[in-house]
Amino acid sequence: MKSVSTSPTGEATPATEAGGQTNDQAVSGQTGSIGKMTDDIYVEMIVQAAYQAQKNPAAYAANMQTLYAKYGITAENITAYGESLQKDPARTQTIMQKYTKKLQELQGQ
Repeated sequence: MKSVSTSPTGEATPATEAGGQTNDQAVSGQTGSIGKMTDDIYVEMIVQAAYQAQKNPAAYAANMQTLYAKYGITAENITAYGESLQKDPARTQTIMQKYTKKLQELQGQ
C-alpha cells in the first residue's frame, strides 16, 4: 500500500510501500532515502555543515547552498531524513560513527 505525505512546507515526500520503504528505495535499492537523500549524503551534509560553520561562518550559507545543489537535495530533505532516523537508533548510531570519523578527517585529527 502506498501513502503520500507532505512536509511542513507542503512539499510532497516520497510515497511509501508497505513495510516503510520509500518508492525510491524500492526502485534504487538504496536504504533510507528521502528524495535523493541517502545515509552517505546525509553524513556528508551534516559533516560539511559542522565543518563549514566552524571553519568559515561568514561563508556557511553559500557553501551549504552549493552542497544542496551538488546533491540535488534541500534543507527540508535533511530535516526529514534526520527525523526518520529517530525511529532507528541502531542506524543512527552507525551514521553518527561515520559522522565522527569523517569530521575528524576533515579537521586533520
